[in-house]
Amino acid sequence: MNKLFAFIAATASFVLLSISTQAQQFLRHTVEYGETIYSIPVHYGITTKQFMAINSMTYDNIELKPGQVVAIRELTAEEIAQAKPVVKPQERAESTAKPTSAKEEMIKKIREEVEASNAKALEQAKIEQQKWEQQKAAEAKAEEEQLKLARAEEERLAKEAAALQQKAKALELAKQEEERKAAALKAKVASEQNAVAKAKVTPAKIPSMPAAENESVGPNGVKYIVSSTGYHLVQKQQTMYHLSKIYNIPLEDLKRINNMATTDLAIGQKLKVRN
Repeated sequence: MNKLFAFIAATASFVLLSISTQAQQFLRHTVEYGETIYSIPVHYGITTKQFMAINSMTYDNIELKPGQVVAIRELTAEEIAQAKPVVKPQERAESTAKPTSAKEEMIKKIREEVEASNAKALEQAKIEQQKWEQQKAAEAKAEEEQLKLARAEEERLAKEAAALQQKAKALELAKQEEERKAAALKAKVASEQNAVAKAKVTPAKIPSMPAAENESVGPNGVKYIVSSTGYHLVQKQQTMYHLSKIYNIPLEDLKRINNMATTDLAIGQKLKVRN
């Protein structure tokens, strides 16, 4: 391949469009259909960067048109000395009927090889472009799938959050209802306790009377015989509480003077009713 490039460099001046002394200083190439800034440098053994620099090209303006003449590299002194005018298209058409020399045959062969190589490079570039497009499409599809999954996950989390919020609200309402019921029950119990307290019977207050031996009727129709001797004989159903009221003696004093710890009485018991 290096020998082919060297031969192209030595003979390309015969097939280039060169009409001035300045033009003879560069090896030039006429762009054909399908050739790009990438395929042309490959065939001449230079880099794309070198190709763009010698033609003052930028990446903003890299389009090549068929028939456009581009520079490849500077010619050596030997190549300039060997350079000859390029045959114009009209002259080339007229010379097709004339016998061709070995040199012309070689140039034709080289051109055909270059065209074939260009076509192959173009086909390869198309394949690479298709691969790139397919890769981008696959990446876009994968990204879209990931986006769908992310949206689905976001919706799921939103639904779970809404469900938890609804559950928390229901629990709060249930708690408030329980507190209301507890307050109502407490109020009911308090009301019943008040009713029970009010319903209790207050013992009848027995008026004090002077100690005299007469008969007195206490609660529930119990009869008390009031003694003036200072002692009282306990009868059936009589209580120490009513005796303290009848004899006008505090209950505790009545227990004290009788050496009693409780208010329990026995029938026939003799109680002291004076201090």
